[in-house]
Amino acid sequence: MRLVSRDEYYRTREMDSHELKGGTTDMKLGYAGCALPVILVHNTPNNSIYLLWANEPDSARGLFPRITRHKDI
Repeated sequence: MRLVSRDEYYRTREMDSHELKGGTTDMKLGYAGCALPVILVHNTPNNSIYLLWANEPDSARGLFPRITRHKDI
């Protein structure tokens, strides 16, 4: 878990309104801090650890990038 908590692998943008509903201060351990080791054939849930699903231009590239369906405008 030390690798997951390192800031250099994490995105720099603010959390959006959907992510804030999870009650955590960041998404390093996924939505609501679940840290699930789950990958599905059609997408990677955002409650999996961030390094599995990261898909941001200014952070690490996730092993299984998430297809974002909800965005704040």
